[in-house]
Amino acid sequence: MTRNGFNSEKEEAVYNWLTENGSEKVAIAVCNYLPSDSIDEIYDGLVADEEIEEESDDYDDDEL
Repeated sequence: MTRNGFNSEKEEAVYNWLTENGSEKVAIAVCNYLPSDSIDEIYDGLVADEEIEEESDDYDDDEL
């Protein structure tokens, strides 16, 4: 994260998710201090979790 914005779209997505689900201070710390590889791994985990939630929404409660 730079003064002028984000280093990547993944970094921006992680920042937005952390801000919405946690705290802006945590989001800033993660984006400023973690290496880009770690941010990419966090992003990949968030995308995987979102896909799992979407798949589970496809089932009716009665089917489970």
